Amino acid sequence: MEQKDVEFLIRQVKRISELHSSFSRDFYSEVSSNYNLKKMSIDDAFDGNLYSLDFLDYLDRYVTKINFFTSLDTAVEELGETSFADFRTRVKQKDSVLNKLLYYRSTKESENGSLPIQKCLNDLFGLRFIIPEFDYEDPCMLRAFRALSNDHVIWRSYYRNKEKYHGYHVYFRSDSNTFLPWELQLWSNKDADANEEAHKEHKSKRAYISWPEEYKKSEKAKSLKLRRNA
Repeated sequence: MEQKDVEFLIRQVKRISELHSSFSRDFYSEVSSNYNLKKMSIDDAFDGNLYSLDFLDYLDRYVTKINFFTSLDTAVEELGETSFADFRTRVKQKDSVLNKLLYYRSTKESENGSLPIQKCLNDLFGLRFIIPEFDYEDPCMLRAFRALSNDHVIWRSYYRNKEKYHGYHVYFRSDSNTFLPWELQLWSNKDADANEEAHKEHKSKRAYISWPEEYKKSEKAKSLKLRRNA
């Protein structure tokens, strides 16, 4: 990558970090949350075999808020006003959130439920730049990302190179373990088709779960528990 391209990319990353910080502070000023997402495990998001109703309420409010934010705030759109790359965003659907929690609860890869929520639900809001001839291991870019991590502008970043998938991932948490992270993916345009296919294959491994149905089950279970304890 040319120096000017690295500098532009770093400016965009810093802007995303600012947006994450302002959004998170606004959200958590409205929602009382005692969740330390570094200490909270995936298992803690469940009440026995059902999802924790309180945690579902918390996630519901977050997803609703970020959908509202991305539909109205022009700052996100402005990130894509460039010829440097193709820019895309997505908010994770609530059914997909449940699927991911259940999948990560039952796999050895995620330590069978002991993995922190912070490392599982790190992409409720995702951004992506698809960059022509992007070099995932560009030395100048890697030095810049190390500096951003040291300055707490980003949480962490790494090159994910697994089977068909190639992408550089950057995570934002605004140096707070109570804030749900955001994810930025950097792709080369030559990997875009294979990466999309890899995403579909990975998603197909997870059983489909309906948010409304699971919410009703958790709501009913909590109501029964309250009646027993009354």
